[in-house]
Amino acid sequence: MLASLLLAFAIIQEPHEGAAGAAPAKFNPGETIIEHVSNSGHEHPLIPLGKVFGIDLSVTKHVMMLWLVAAFLFVVVTFTVRRYLKQDRLIPSGLMNGLEAVVEFVRDSIAKPNVGNKWVLTWTPLILTFFFFILCANAIGLIPIFEFVALLDRFALHTGPESFLNRLIHGGTTATANFNVTAGLATVTFFAIILAGSKAHGFVKHWKNIVPHGLHPLIYVLLIPIEIIGMFVRPFALTMRLLQT
Repeated sequence: MLASLLLAFAIIQEPHEGAAGAAPAKFNPGETIIEHVSNSGHEHPLIPLGKVFGIDLSVTKHVMMLWLVAAFLFVVVTFTVRRYLKQDRLIPSGLMNGLEAVVEFVRDSIAKPNVGNKWVLTWTPLILTFFFFILCANAIGLIPIFEFVALLDRFALHTGPESFLNRLIHGGTTATANFNVTAGLATVTFFAIILAGSKAHGFVKHWKNIVPHGLHPLIYVLLIPIEIIGMFVRPFALTMRLLQT
């Protein structure tokens, strides 16, 4: 945000082109700041790829941030684990020590109390994937990468307005600021819950366990529809709760 404000200040100081004596256009700081902290539209994508089956596959700013997070996690985790496995004595140190601490915390404090000892190794990888992705996406979103690139381009590189760098420098936000990303995470969670319950209790018993047993039949008439509606509403609630701007 600081770099965005600096860039906005630089724009203010730049004289406006136009006829001599013409009044300068009124500067709107809100539009300038929003442009640098929001997703780029499909009309001006970073990498235009066209449409496939009516779906625009062009790379926008949020897609670029998503790739950046995925690449960062893949490189860091792969490098750390492979370096650890190459040791003669498997004693974690440095980054591997911190990674192991996080893995054990998620396994013992989050996964095991919810899925039990039998299924903890089955579902911990999925929970760890969510944990590291959301953590890194939000953390990288706090770093004004593109804003500093914009300042570098403005005062040093001076690339053309149609260059890839110039399309890239309009700020960056966290990937989880996009509803498509949080909806995808919520959808995976929704089906994972159903799959986990079906594997643990059987498909039929999983659905029978939605409501408590031994209640009056009239209670089920009200309770079953409410529970089913609540189950399908949950992904939408998760989508909103995961959203970070």
